[in-house]
This record gives sequence, C-alpha cells and structure tokens, in this order.
Amino acid sequence: MRLLLVLTSTIALLCACSAGGPSNPPSTFSNETLSPALFPHQNLIRLSPRNSRSDGGVHSVTVYTLSNGASRNKVVSFVSRGGRLKYDQSFDTGGLGDPSVAGTVQGAIAISPDDRFLFAVDAGSNEITSFRIGDGELQFVGRVASRGMQPVSLTVHRNLLFVLNAGSSSIAGFHITRN
Repeated sequence: MRLLLVLTSTIALLCACSAGGPSNPPSTFSNETLSPALFPHQNLIRLSPRNSRSDGGVHSVTVYTLSNGASRNKVVSFVSRGGRLKYDQSFDTGGLGDPSVAGTVQGAIAISPDDRFLFAVDAGSNEITSFRIGDGELQFVGRVASRGMQPVSLTVHRNLLFVLNAGSSSIAGFHITRN
C-alpha cells in the first residue's frame, strides 16, 4: 500500500536557509521542526514501499524534494528514521531551476503509479527530468522539453504525465513508457 504525505511546505526552504545554502542542507530534521509556518513552499512529497528501507529492524522511508537552484537543479533525498528526517543525498537533474517561482507552486515532483519513476520540473530550462527509482538511489533516465515555458507542476494519471507550464499558460501531456 502506497503512503501519500502531502506537506503544505517543502524541506528545500530549510536547505536554502541553512548556513551553506542548498548544497549544504542541514543533516537532520526532527518531526517537531516540521511546522507549516516554517515553509512557504508547497510541494507534494510521496512515500512508498519501493523507496523504503529497513535498517536493523528500524523502518525508514525516503522523502524527495527539489532544490530549484538557478544554476543547478537537484532532487534532494532525505531518509526518515525514528521520526527524524536526515539528509541522504542529491541527484543533479542536468537542468535549471527557477527561484522566481519559489513558494507559488506545488507538485514539482511526481512519481509514477508503479513507483518506478520520479519526474522533476526544471523551470529554468523548460524541461522535465526523469529518474528510475532504485533501492535508495535515483538513476538518471533522461530530460525532455516541457512543450511550454516555465514548467512548475506535474501530475501522473496511469501512464500519462501532465505538466503545467506557467510561463506559457499551457498544459502538456506525455506517455510514460517502461523504458
């Protein structure tokens, strides 16, 4: 059974507010610090059995969010263990983020219904990046043009991926294949 956690905010803000910025996120967040008042960004964070791990009897889940960096956009992963989120690693999308849309969008990341693929918007380069979800790892699959300007939000229905392009006020659809 897939678990879906919708937060009214994103962990990326905490990364940006840390001393080193998004490239040096804080190493641990406790569930006490996850207050909506701390996060103006909105994002969908999806948790599922496919990206969960069990270490020594302690169940953990991987949480993904997006850095939205203007010079390098990254998917950032955190691992939840014992009620705490700890920075795990980041995965370069190869595209560019767009900080001007920060705090105004949700759904910058989407996961396929079978939990095999993660999709991320690259608003600054007008692209969508796809990754194959492995055991705690993301493997780069490819990048495609969003068919519009400034993609900001994604949603998946069965084998279709839809992108909202805010800059061109358009929606584009893509078929998700098993490759």
